Amino acid sequence: MTNLDSLYRACLLGIAIATIAACGGEESGSGEGKRALGNMAALAEPSAVAIAAGGYHTCAVTNGAGAKCWGWNVHFELGDGTMADRPAPVDTVGLSSGVRSVAAGTYHTCALMVDGGVKCWGDNSFSQIGDGIWWVYYRPTPANVAGLSGGATAIAAGYGHTCALTGDGVRCWGENRYGQLGDGTVTRRFMPVDVVGLSSGVTAIAAGMGHTCALTSAGGVKCWGANYTGELGDGTTASRLTPVDVVGLTSAVAAIATGWGHTCALTRAGGVKCWGDNHSGQLGDGTAASRLTPVDVVGLSSGVTAIAAGDSHTCALTSGSVKCWGSNGNGALGDGTTASRLTPVDVVGLSGGVAAISAGTGHTCALGGGGGIRCWGANSNGQLGDGTVTVSRMTPVDVVGFASNVGTNLENPYPGAHVSGIGLVSGWTCMSGVVEVSFDGGPRDNLVPSGGGRGDTLPVCGRTNTGFGLLFNYHLLGSGNHTVELFINGAQVGSPVPFTVTVLAGEFIRGLSRTVDVPDFPAVGRTTRLEWQESTQNFAITGVR
Repeated sequence: MTNLDSLYRACLLGIAIATIAACGGEESGSGEGKRALGNMAALAEPSAVAIAAGGYHTCAVTNGAGAKCWGWNVHFELGDGTMADRPAPVDTVGLSSGVRSVAAGTYHTCALMVDGGVKCWGDNSFSQIGDGIWWVYYRPTPANVAGLSGGATAIAAGYGHTCALTGDGVRCWGENRYGQLGDGTVTRRFMPVDVVGLSSGVTAIAAGMGHTCALTSAGGVKCWGANYTGELGDGTTASRLTPVDVVGLTSAVAAIATGWGHTCALTRAGGVKCWGDNHSGQLGDGTAASRLTPVDVVGLSSGVTAIAAGDSHTCALTSGSVKCWGSNGNGALGDGTTASRLTPVDVVGLSGGVAAISAGTGHTCALGGGGGIRCWGANSNGQLGDGTVTVSRMTPVDVVGFASNVGTNLENPYPGAHVSGIGLVSGWTCMSGVVEVSFDGGPRDNLVPSGGGRGDTLPVCGRTNTGFGLLFNYHLLGSGNHTVELFINGAQVGSPVPFTVTVLAGEFIRGLSRTVDVPDFPAVGRTTRLEWQESTQNFAITGVR
């Protein structure tokens, strides 16, 4: 083993500066002990595992299976027992554990419990709480939905109605003036009723303002309820009291999303199709013409992994970014402007690390792979959760109180890079945590935090940002094609980055001096000097200053 290999093994896993400067001899001690020296403490803040954006509020499920909400609260939609708006997350009363997912309607919220029960709170003007007590217009804290003590696997909340997917099929309750409950009537229901024809074979549900849709196990889409702008996708504008097939979508659909008056589907091929109201371009087909049947979203024929529909805007999660289109008066598209868009545009600063998205009336949120949440758009009632009110945000901001890694970028090596000898693996994240890389799917190595305050990340992260880096001997991988994967707090961020290792010294040092200084490594304000060693055809660390 060469001294350079020893240097890598003993010194390049995130050990303190003084240790790096002192290294240079043969390695000693166990590899486990050395790796432990590079571990960084995980953040104390909770992480989120699910999010839901409602009319003017937002909720999340924590890694402890608790529910937290923030934003408008005049209808008790936050469930904290008060009517006070909250610009930062607060606990929902009685739901510190046992929550599997949440659904946020316009003015009410529901939680699916681990035991299959459903609890709802907030506005009950249309009996959307489902507890059978129709004469109580509000529920300040969660109440059990009658008849759903167990067996529910998914929930959806609309404007004045709510639905649950159970082992016995789809069941809905609340407002029914448009037939959105799907029971063949227009009678309001105080407790869950069965949707006609959907007693089995359904895998997902979604609720809009006055319509509801279901995804079947065959990959087909069925919708019912209001149809004034074609949101049912059956080629008409006739409202339906029971489910009808969406034209052209009887198979091959992976997910569905409903907005105020439009609906979208994610196909198994990764494409997106939308139909219904299009006055703000929320269908993404390049026009503002409403559509009675599905049309393709421009530029999204493949590569999409999730979709979300707000009031009049829509968003898609791809392998590398979040894209949104439609209404943008409050910055709900996150592109830094308030101009509505007829086709998808990228959300600023979300180039990787996003696990899920959710869209509300005029705001949008993204869940990071490490459990952080970032939101953007309307903030009149604190629905963005950044601790402020009234100020809309044109680009994503962190929800306070959650660990965050949304907005993370691996800068080196970049895709297709040619590397050789000692090189720097580096990048940045919006909040510190355990940062690791894995080469070729192998064991993970810690990266050294190099401090915050990077000016080029301020538009994405604000003041809270952390650079990271790892000095790495690429020769250890051998020449040829390789990949590197980035992990934040144990969750993979983005896709593996391909690069090529070459052992020819000339390709690495051509145009460079034989001495290379790596600035701001292993900490901001410090510089590591590398010097080319002709005998070993590699770089060696000659000093840290």
